[in-house]
Amino acid sequence: MILASKKLDLVEWAKGVIPPGLEVDHPLTVRRLALDIFDHTRDLHDLGKGSRRVLELASLLHDLGLAKGERAHNRESYRMILEMDLPCKAKRAPLVAAVARYHRKAPPSEGDREVRLLRPKDRRRLAWLAGILRLADGLDADRRGADRKVRVVPLKDRVVMEVRRPVSPPVMMAIERKKDLFVSVSRRALVVRWI
Repeated sequence: MILASKKLDLVEWAKGVIPPGLEVDHPLTVRRLALDIFDHTRDLHDLGKGSRRVLELASLLHDLGLAKGERAHNRESYRMILEMDLPCKAKRAPLVAAVARYHRKAPPSEGDREVRLLRPKDRRRLAWLAGILRLADGLDADRRGADRKVRVVPLKDRVVMEVRRPVSPPVMMAIERKKDLFVSVSRRALVVRWI
């Protein structure tokens, strides 16, 4: 594994490893949105800089598996990420891969091989980071989220996510479909305001 350098630009690194033919704008948008959500919910998840970097890498690489086809691309992304030299500590690679793997479809389960392979303390991180990545991916479901802004306000009984327009029906449906893991791990309802 490549040791992380503070000066390493992860965006430039990701552009160099995303296979030709795959879109680059979507992972960049998802990265920005995911990091915004992470930063706004820091008081809820209490995760640090290392977890933020894991989320950033997973956001940039979550759709790598599309190089092999749409079907089960999240599982293929997992396999491809594990085979890469990531710009992070080697012990974080399984978590990066697992966060990318759970960006769609079923949420992580204790019985899943990908979860069992994680260190116990990374299992909690997985739920938070994958929950955040799902929301960010949903916010760019229409692939027009480059200018979309999000503000997240955690409250005692709910989390309010304000999303600035333009918003399309595919984005609204994607958020409804993908919010389950975030709601579960935060133990709060998610209220989305389209402003």
